[in-house]
Amino acid sequence: MHRQKSILATICIQAAVPLLTYLPLFLSILIVDNSWGISFEDAHWYDMSVVHYAAAWGPAMDAFASIACLKPYR
Repeated sequence: MHRQKSILATICIQAAVPLLTYLPLFLSILIVDNSWGISFEDAHWYDMSVVHYAAAWGPAMDAFASIACLKPYR
């Protein structure tokens, strides 16, 4: 039972964290840059600032974090 609660807590945390971290980040990008998104074209990757880079790769990093957290419970 403890294992199931730990897995459920991990899933809930990993689902809520992006909302708390990336939503303000995306809103600040939209306000500061006055744009409606991030360009994912290859030619523009080198022009991205650290904030743009983190915003672009944040969801992928969160997915890897979820896998890493759940791996011990397999």
